[in-house]
Amino acid sequence: MKLSSICTSPLFCCAAEFVDRLGKFVTQKGKWNHHAVKKLAKRALKYRNELFTFVLVPRVDATNNVAERALRPGVPQRKIWRCFRTKKGAKNRDIMMSVIE
Repeated sequence: MKLSSICTSPLFCCAAEFVDRLGKFVTQKGKWNHHAVKKLAKRALKYRNELFTFVLVPRVDATNNVAERALRPGVPQRKIWRCFRTKKGAKNRDIMMSVIE
């Protein structure tokens, strides 16, 4: 089913049409000669809805910066402690940090 057929707002319609057009573009036979380009086109087709979630869903951020910033406070600690020697140690640290935060 085409995304553009379930338009709920003008912005969604525009974004959905773009995703649909991308699908048509990457499926053109004989268009892609280089192996890496074929691979990229195939991947773009396979994940086209996931790649453009931030366009189709208004509240989704285009980057993962918020998640990266949430992880950042633990990085200096991990460097000071020289990583974790065991999986159990890493798990214990995760538990402690979830309680602290």
